[in-house]
Amino acid sequence: MGKPNFPATTIKFEALPVKVGAEWQVVITYPTGETEHVGGFGSEAEALDWIGSTACLEWVRERGYS
Repeated sequence: MGKPNFPATTIKFEALPVKVGAEWQVVITYPTGETEHVGGFGSEAEALDWIGSTACLEWVRERGYS
């Protein structure tokens, strides 16, 4: 069974610091309450920039969300 096709606007994105090291991650919370992390950002600003980018939109679409 595939993921429900929730609109991307119902997905919550937060830039949060990783507890170990200096890496920043974006925590994605789906409408179902399930979470996923995207890491590798060197700063909070980089993580926040990714949230508003076309790369983020492509990432969302690759997971089957509109």
